Amino acid sequence: MSRPDHPEKRRKLGHDDEAPPNRDPPRAAARFHPIEGGRDWTISVAIPGSIVADYKTLDQRMTAPGRIARALAIFNVDEVVVYNDLPPLTNEGYQEQPLPHKKDRRDNRSHGSHNSRSSHKNDSESSITADVDPCHFLTHVLSYLEAPPFMRKALFPIHPNLRLAGLLPGLDMPHHPNPIDIALPYREGVTLEAMAPNAKGTLVDIGNRAPIHLKDEVPPKTRITIYLPEGDNGPAEAVHPAAPREEGGYYWGYTVRRAASLSAVFEDVATL
Repeated sequence: MSRPDHPEKRRKLGHDDEAPPNRDPPRAAARFHPIEGGRDWTISVAIPGSIVADYKTLDQRMTAPGRIARALAIFNVDEVVVYNDLPPLTNEGYQEQPLPHKKDRRDNRSHGSHNSRSSHKNDSESSITADVDPCHFLTHVLSYLEAPPFMRKALFPIHPNLRLAGLLPGLDMPHHPNPIDIALPYREGVTLEAMAPNAKGTLVDIGNRAPIHLKDEVPPKTRITIYLPEGDNGPAEAVHPAAPREEGGYYWGYTVRRAASLSAVFEDVATL
């Protein structure tokens, strides 16, 4: 016996039929709204390094930090702490990264350097660290995703951990260059080596067509936060990385911190 036809199930859309509405999720930038008067409080999340230990292949391990970074951006998390929860015998390669001293933080405030966000530009490892040091792997990839795409090449040298970085999702956070956000008074930039002869100051790439000039002298390949009160054509000022959040009320990405244990997450509290 043949199966009865159901015209209502087999009907195709004609030229006069209305197509279904677009159900694509909205751009992430549409979810970020500045808080009037600024925001002096922060949100921190702690994540175990073993979250990547259960995956066997590199492409599977890359999905974990990609999903985590996406969630951090959507919920406006300011700090993520990756803590070691593996037994010593299976984590011999782990070494805790000390927090910056107070003196370093004062220096960072003077020229707006994101030292904690670009700490991987001096990595000396030459192999994938997901097996021997999953905390480093997770920290490395999360830091890479948080950085604006145009400055990643300057801050993150070629590394096996990032070999499949092209598979990771874009976060589209406010400090990532976006044509619809040209009115933002703050920018993230990376300092350049090129400078006019006998000229003072520093050239900073902020993801636009031409770099901007900064009066301060800052070493090359340094990530800094720029304040442009008069737009891209006005004078630029280097500010503290927390200024967009504290003064402008903007969500400005997250910092990544490592902790030797779960208790160290609360004992070694960093000041954002």
